[in-house]
Amino acid sequence: MIWEQLLDELCTAVKYHDTLKLAVFLLKIIEQQDMEEFELEKTKLDFTLIQSSLEDAERGNKSHHGDDSSSEYFQQFFLICMDLLVSLKLKNIDNQIKYEIDLINLLSKRLLDDPSFYLTPIIIVAKNLRRTVFKAHPPTDEIYSIDSQSNIIVDNFTNSIQRPFKLLISNKSDNKINISAIHIFASHLFSIYFKYNKLNAVINLYKVLSNTILSDTSTSNNRIDYTPLLNTQSIFDYFIGLALLIQSNYEKSYNYFKSSYENKHSKSFNLKILFYLLPLNYLISKKLPTNAFFEKFPDLKLLESLYKCVKMLDLNEYNVNLEKFKFILLKFKVFSIYIKFQTLIQSSIVKTTYEIYRQNLSLEELDKAHIVPISIFTTGMNVMRSSNISPIRTDEATECLLCRLIATGHIKGYLSHAKQVIVLSKSVPFPQ
Repeated sequence: MIWEQLLDELCTAVKYHDTLKLAVFLLKIIEQQDMEEFELEKTKLDFTLIQSSLEDAERGNKSHHGDDSSSEYFQQFFLICMDLLVSLKLKNIDNQIKYEIDLINLLSKRLLDDPSFYLTPIIIVAKNLRRTVFKAHPPTDEIYSIDSQSNIIVDNFTNSIQRPFKLLISNKSDNKINISAIHIFASHLFSIYFKYNKLNAVINLYKVLSNTILSDTSTSNNRIDYTPLLNTQSIFDYFIGLALLIQSNYEKSYNYFKSSYENKHSKSFNLKILFYLLPLNYLISKKLPTNAFFEKFPDLKLLESLYKCVKMLDLNEYNVNLEKFKFILLKFKVFSIYIKFQTLIQSSIVKTTYEIYRQNLSLEELDKAHIVPISIFTTGMNVMRSSNISPIRTDEATECLLCRLIATGHIKGYLSHAKQVIVLSKSVPFPQ
């Protein structure tokens, strides 16, 4: 009988207090290894055998669990595993999710008592649970409808992942927790929140991390080992970068994405990070990517036309391409950054126009070169206009643009509406 073999494996893991054997036990069920002969209609659990076997295993392991409830705990654990096995065989996804949630909740009860034994199994179940929920309940408009079954399942799933994370982040036990474990569950939560567009939850999670493991005083917590045992830093930094990005903290976001990229991961993951580093680098440093960059990363070549427009100061063509790639930019949550490029292009056109204007002034006129007619910039904007794409700009529209550039700090000066001129700073007219 398959279930008796599984019971023996669980008893061995319990008796020898072997977390790897417990992990293999769970993986065997989750991945349906050697389960071809498991027939539901011929399976009848012997509860007396289950109880006696686990009690014997516990007696052989008294140094770890001396309380009488321990064998009852593992009985409950085994029965949930059997329910999970049945749901997997029947391909009942919602029941599979339910029992995996039950497993995480049950394992979490003893997580801080003995993290060396319970942590790995929780991580295994959580990883599979997240994959299953994401596939079975993708984010759609319906998922957020009141009292929808899908919404309830996603909430229960989220709460189950939050439980071990909260225990680890606020560890008050005598057992030391490795930072990799916190990275894993924090990354799971970030992934869930971004998947279902719960951006307020992303910000709140970032605040929790900022006050704990990301704070300057975090290393004073002697219950956390801050040297990662696993390669978790890269993915964790990636999610912190995303959290900072949606809060418009671009420089810190760039630094975390850069750190994530430098830690190296899979090729596809590094490519995803570059999708964020590319616009952030230009926003911060004003350095445009070279042709060689797009040759090296051909998967990013679809964005090359946007940067060519930036280089040519072609605002109209840029807007056409921005609309063309709007869907993918929104998906990656970088559309707002590319919107900012519109202002940078406008600012560059104004700056270039002013430099050309100064070059054509006589020595006597240079003394008042900082007082520029608005019409000069209107001409400059129209010269850079792509033919047959947008209407000719008026002085009124240019005045509004200059006002906005002053307000956003791209121009230092003030407007005189009555005289239809802009008075620029003599020292630093274009601070950005």
